[in-house]
Amino acid sequence: MNNNLISGKFVNNNSEVIDASTITAPVVCIYFSAHWCPPCRAFTPKLAKFYNEWNSTEKQIEIIFVSSDRDEKSWKEYFAVMPWLAVPFGNTKIADLAKSCGVKYIPMLCVIGRDGKVLLEDGRSTVEDQGENAINIWKELYQN
Repeated sequence: MNNNLISGKFVNNNSEVIDASTITAPVVCIYFSAHWCPPCRAFTPKLAKFYNEWNSTEKQIEIIFVSSDRDEKSWKEYFAVMPWLAVPFGNTKIADLAKSCGVKYIPMLCVIGRDGKVLLEDGRSTVEDQGENAINIWKELYQN
């Protein structure tokens, strides 16, 4: 996938640089969150559990973490519990992503279409309301 929102370089938990063009998951979300945010710290483990379940047999989703942390140490500590990719701490692209996704609060999970446009700003509610079925709802958005 390579488009206006999902482009460039990301990192994984092994500090490996991942090019956006190698992302092949049928669903891509951008996860805006921060270590200092109690609702974020409550939602992240739930999202990680579903992410691991959704990808247990085949890659169905990729999530890209965008941090609102104020320092790199907090970012590293928080990202260490996440099984997905991240925009590197302090990257200039963070502000553009937040603006494009209409971020007004965190945690926020934004579902991105194949064309790089936002399909759903509030994917978090889908996870909270639908649980494991959220992935199927998001896949339907891609088909419409």
